[in-house]
Amino acid sequence: MFRYITLILLTFFLTTFASPSYAEKTNSPMIHVYVDALPVEFDVNPIIQNGRTLVPFRKLAETLDVQVEWDHQTRSIYAKGKETEVKLVIGNPVAFIHGVEVPLEAPPIIEGGRTLIPLRFFSEAFQADVKWDHATREIHIISPKKEMKVLGYYALKSWESLFGAPHPHTRIGNTDLISDLAVGWYSLDESGNLLHKDPVTMWAKPDQWEDLLQQAENYSLNKEMTVLLPDTDQRAYRILSSEENMTRAIYQLLEEAKLFDGINLDIEGLGRSSEGVEEIKNQFSLFVRKLSEEMKKQNLTLTLTLHAPNSAFKGYDYNALSQYADRIVIMAYGYSKKGEPEPIHKVIEAVKMAKNSAPEGKFFLGLDMNSENEQTLLAKLGVAKQYQLEGIALWRLGLIQPAEWEVLKKHITK
Repeated sequence: MFRYITLILLTFFLTTFASPSYAEKTNSPMIHVYVDALPVEFDVNPIIQNGRTLVPFRKLAETLDVQVEWDHQTRSIYAKGKETEVKLVIGNPVAFIHGVEVPLEAPPIIEGGRTLIPLRFFSEAFQADVKWDHATREIHIISPKKEMKVLGYYALKSWESLFGAPHPHTRIGNTDLISDLAVGWYSLDESGNLLHKDPVTMWAKPDQWEDLLQQAENYSLNKEMTVLLPDTDQRAYRILSSEENMTRAIYQLLEEAKLFDGINLDIEGLGRSSEGVEEIKNQFSLFVRKLSEEMKKQNLTLTLTLHAPNSAFKGYDYNALSQYADRIVIMAYGYSKKGEPEPIHKVIEAVKMAKNSAPEGKFFLGLDMNSENEQTLLAKLGVAKQYQLEGIALWRLGLIQPAEWEVLKKHITK
């Protein structure tokens, strides 16, 4: 009996504790995975087998924008990206890319009720770059360049930043990345009259404005007239509280918009106080609806640049506004002190709230380039990629440093 028990215990220790994968799972520090500088939260911890990291396949695929299907009968995973198709089978040390066999150093397994796949093979099959940091036990994945629209706000000496040469000269510059140009020299007075110079910001229509519009046309840039009302006075409230003022504003905006492809409406500061917030929210939605209806008659697009839903300004009904606007820029900034990078958790929260309140919204992630740098920019681009946003909006041209342009062009394309 004693020998029988001893044999059982010996077998248990040899088959369990001597297993390399078991040792990795129980004794080694946690492996952390990042995609585009954003941490990936798995419901089953990554493990190492045969020197290869295995992770739950659905979460990894989701962060890389890869469509996956699980075939229970054949215990197979089918993954499809923009240009790549991959098949993996549980326990099979051979994968298939477009039907061609590829040997694996570690086959897919089922662990804790989840299907785990080799991280490096899967990521690199879909053109991602993978780096392993042994000291920190961190895996950093850089997703492939993604096509998305890039809106650049043009104001205050932005010519050279856009065209790569001083006025009136032009080169390709950064027009190979910018798809949409929002020129920022318009405003409204409290009666709804269109202004070509704002009395608060002092931004004015530049002498070379016609050159800019012509060159934007030459470089096939979509042109928007940005109408900015800052949150430092009560002009927006006075316009929205009067039907006559709203009508006047809409008429004058439409007249000037004949020079452009659309209007970018940036009315800031609504709903700072909780008093009357529902009324101002409804009035702004009404104004946007009326403006949108008239713009559609002229085949013009309407972009709304809005405070983020998790900001201090609650005067924006994202659900209603998304029904009237062609695009919404989420100004996911202003959370930190001026000049400091925006906290990524607040940016993600803003995007989630916007998408939850307006599922059909065509969202752009607004970035204050006065606050970001080449290190923090990657994570912000990762948010735009992983949350399937239509594009990003750069505030503003003229503030973006050469190293930041390099990051932008490395990770996105128009």
